[in-house]
Parts: sequence; C-alpha cells; structure tokens
Amino acid sequence: MIQRNMAIRVAGNIVSNSMVDFLKLAHDYTIAEILVGKKFGRRKLKDLRIAKRFDCHIVGLQARTELYCFSK
Repeated sequence: MIQRNMAIRVAGNIVSNSMVDFLKLAHDYTIAEILVGKKFGRRKLKDLRIAKRFDCHIVGLQARTELYCFSK
C-alpha cells in the first residue's frame, strides 16, 4: 500500500508542473500543495471564485515566507 501511494504521488508530480505534493484522504477528498500562476497573483481570493470554478476550497496559503491558514 505504501508503494502504491508513493507511485500515485510521483505520477501526479510528473503530470502536473504546478503540483508540489498531495495527500489523498478519502475517495473524494485530497489535500494538495500547488504553485499558482501569475494570473492569480495580486487578486483577492473572493474575486477568484476558486470554489465555484474548480470545486475546491483553500485551507491555507503561503506568500513568500509567511503561512496563512483559514478556518470557518
């Protein structure tokens, strides 16, 4: 099982240049660390409508050296 999970993570990194790492939690839930392109830069999160456009939710972000976590 450990080898299978590692193979899936490596394959994900090969397929996507922007995906740094991810952890599959359940069938429909994954936590992923991704790099965002310049088109997302310097825009407000609410204006990007990430949840509506990509069916995902941001739980934290890192800007340079600072880490921000979100909770409801």
